[in-house]
Amino acid sequence: MSIYLLIFIFIYFFLTSIIFNKKPKVIFILSGVILILCATFRSSYINMDTDTYINYYNTVPSFKYLFQYNNYYFEKGYVFLNMLISSLGLNYRFFLLIIATISLSFVLVTIYRYATYPFLILFIYFTNFYFLNELLIMRTGIAFSIIFFALKYLKDNKKKYILFVIIASLFHRIALIALLPIIFMKLNIIGKKKFILISIIAAFFLGRIEIITFIINNFKSVLPLKILYYFINYEYTESSYRRLFLFLPIFLYFLKNFNKYKNNNLFEESMIFFYISIVTKLLFIKHEALDRISHLFLMGILFLPDIYLKSLKNKENRFFLKIGITVFFGLLLMWYLRGDNVITIIL
Repeated sequence: MSIYLLIFIFIYFFLTSIIFNKKPKVIFILSGVILILCATFRSSYINMDTDTYINYYNTVPSFKYLFQYNNYYFEKGYVFLNMLISSLGLNYRFFLLIIATISLSFVLVTIYRYATYPFLILFIYFTNFYFLNELLIMRTGIAFSIIFFALKYLKDNKKKYILFVIIASLFHRIALIALLPIIFMKLNIIGKKKFILISIIAAFFLGRIEIITFIINNFKSVLPLKILYYFINYEYTESSYRRLFLFLPIFLYFLKNFNKYKNNNLFEESMIFFYISIVTKLLFIKHEALDRISHLFLMGILFLPDIYLKSLKNKENRFFLKIGITVFFGLLLMWYLRGDNVITIIL
């Protein structure tokens, strides 16, 4: 993917997010196809994770060895998918195509089904989630998309929600933490503003004193091996508060106006996910490898701009606000790509 293609795709999604107020299905599907193809034909040297996934696919045993084959690092669902595609004799490009199609299909269907302004939400997904989910940590990306699809069931059909979380965990065990919102929904946590604010402040201080390191060091014998893996094999690199400083005011606005928006579809579910994302970001700030937990729950931000726009009665105000939202998230993308080596590696 050249830098010029990246700029073209950015401009395409930027313009569609502003121009389209309705839901032209053909254009929306075309947008999804563009994202799938870009994920399929990106460089295989994007980062160490992608290189690991491709090497694993090229060496995975035949499908007939499914029940005899054991792999500690990768989950059974991901291993099964690799074996199935490999058994068809397809090269790694087809593997990337199928992975991207599965992941993005869940995302696209969810956005189109529940968003009033689907192109705006797709633009936000592109700028904040696409590069990480579809190009880098693909297993987390599949788990993310399945849970995102299941978000609708968190309030009204908890059994179905749990089923989707279990399915997502077959691709990445981290998905099991998405069972936590069920408890928060039951306790009506988002309606308790004082508790929310106190817990966010507490999470900040607990993160600074490295409470997670203390827990890991003192409870190694009872913790899952997968959790220990990240602490044993990854350096203790501190994450950044920068994006949190930008997103926290958004969360606080909707928290303050909870009663105003609470009857909107997916609002409470989004706020619970957003809240957990903030708290886990603060708790794991000293351990960047665990930042993917916060990233998983950050999906809660996706529908909030859509909900806010629906509350505005003046069409002109909606139009200019859409421009403001797209510029804001577009700048975040540039910031993200500058901060990592994504652009330079995919040239």
